[in-house]
Amino acid sequence: MNEILERYISIVRERFDFPWSYIFTLKDLVSFCNKPDENLIAILTTMFIYLNNGSVCVRINDTFYDLMKSLGVENPQWLYEEFKNNINKYTEIVGSPQEYKPVIFNKEKDLIYFQKYFESEDKVKAIIEDFISVAKNKEYEDGLKQEITDYLINEASNLDELQKVAIFLSVIKNFVLISGGPGTGKTTIIKYLLEFLISRNKCKPSDVVISAPTGKASQRIKETIKDNSLLAEVEVLTIHRLLGYTFFRDSFRYNSENKLPYKVVIVDEVSMIDIKLLKHLFEAISNVAKIVLIGDKDQLPSVEAGAFIAKLVPSDYKNRFSSLLKGIAREDLIAESGFNDHIVVLEKSFRSEKSLQEFAKLVNAGRTDIEIQMLSQENLNKFFTESDRIFLYEYKDYRDFKNLVFNWLKRQFGDGYFQSIKIFGDILSTELSNCEKYLKEIFNTLNSGKILSTTNIGLYGCRKINELGMEYFLTKVGARYFYVTNGVPVIINENDYNLSLFNGNIGVVLKFKDGMKAVFNIENDYRVYSIDMLPNFSLAFSITVHKSQGSEYERVMLVVGKSEKPAVLNRQILYTAITRAKKGVIIASTLENLKQGISFSIERESGIEYYRLFS
Repeated sequence: MNEILERYISIVRERFDFPWSYIFTLKDLVSFCNKPDENLIAILTTMFIYLNNGSVCVRINDTFYDLMKSLGVENPQWLYEEFKNNINKYTEIVGSPQEYKPVIFNKEKDLIYFQKYFESEDKVKAIIEDFISVAKNKEYEDGLKQEITDYLINEASNLDELQKVAIFLSVIKNFVLISGGPGTGKTTIIKYLLEFLISRNKCKPSDVVISAPTGKASQRIKETIKDNSLLAEVEVLTIHRLLGYTFFRDSFRYNSENKLPYKVVIVDEVSMIDIKLLKHLFEAISNVAKIVLIGDKDQLPSVEAGAFIAKLVPSDYKNRFSSLLKGIAREDLIAESGFNDHIVVLEKSFRSEKSLQEFAKLVNAGRTDIEIQMLSQENLNKFFTESDRIFLYEYKDYRDFKNLVFNWLKRQFGDGYFQSIKIFGDILSTELSNCEKYLKEIFNTLNSGKILSTTNIGLYGCRKINELGMEYFLTKVGARYFYVTNGVPVIINENDYNLSLFNGNIGVVLKFKDGMKAVFNIENDYRVYSIDMLPNFSLAFSITVHKSQGSEYERVMLVVGKSEKPAVLNRQILYTAITRAKKGVIIASTLENLKQGISFSIERESGIEYYRLFS
């Protein structure tokens, strides 16, 4: 068996970006089984490939059989049937959904899980089913319906129809999922929902918590609600902080035995939450609380395994509501059957850049017959002076690409920027108040554009682009120190709750009288930190598309390497990058690469199915 196992390991190490931990675990599982054979080894190897791609389970279908063939299995259908019919040979490690074994095999549905992912997904499904089946007092619900209807008509008349539907259902129901792309008014929904609940004494600010998977996302929400006196006391926390995560114990203070004290739990950017963290969150929420989940079903899924929102809201999902929504939703959205009062997909974007919106929709639909205008370095000025434009720049070689990056940096960080950082240093006193005008100009420049890359490594990855950024800055300011050059943008890579700095926060290094320090704009307040105090950070001329989630920039350049793998370049990556921009996008790639990326969509397997939960 060792030779067969080593052959499979050799194949996956050559073809897939496989972590060593998977290989060690694969070997351990095979060694725990008394009668391992090639059927078991092939199935286990495939499971790790699926997990590496972010899938929660393996679903036996044509994709599975094609993958098996790529591993050298001549007849994968026969191999799977042999595995299925002789499952008792592997009882040391393989069990049914009712058993506690390392591998869970659901024969009826042809699904295979690793135990911890099966447990997480099963728990999430059970909790959702409990929440949507909660019976309400009819008299109370009728009174609440009238109250929220009056509020939407009289005090929220400016809202879009589906925004009103989302608020209405979030008030009436205990579980609601709201999906919408950038600019569809998701944050507005949060504000109006909480204004109604708190002003009508349905709950107190201390009964509500808003949470998000990253510190940057939670900080963004906090900034949008802090000026509203009704909402100023509402807590906004990362999920780990909300649950009271302890690093040394790798456990949470709030869990199934010790529930969170909140009556209303709103979770933003839910597409970024993996299935294990979602399970911990759901377990900690009281069964009498209200859950409102908000995200974008078309955005990049979580880094770890899971595709919760994409599986719960199918790509062809159409809004259909019950008669409960009469008077709120238009008549063609009301249905006698096949309706769902727990999911709302927002359709209207309030951004004015229609061309960018339409292009993002075409990418999301997998349309490779797109038309895109070509850009030359000579007319780069056109991109920076016009709005709602998207261009393709086909660089010839690395030198041509390097020139493109330098031209971008010259436009974004021009003479005005360097004048601002010089004046800042000249007039700086112990108080920042004298310099706020220049700080505002500096941060406006940082937010005016961003170079995004699909990867960190390689000639076209963020690290190399950031080196080009430093090369450009050194010619302008003549400094010697790599990370502490005056004016360079930096990004935080890990959370530090004591400093209120979070993974994804972008700041700038500036020269003070007593040396170089980093300045961050946190909740519209400029905060200064010693370089030595900062948690792990890196340069931020360029960041990955993953890091950009939850951010917006005036203009974006998306850099795609010459031969990116589907795991790096895909429909979700492209959609996410394009929708970060408010005014314009340059895609630095070949047309062939762009079309390949559009044609490939991340398909993560999961046992969560829309029709089983809501039928």
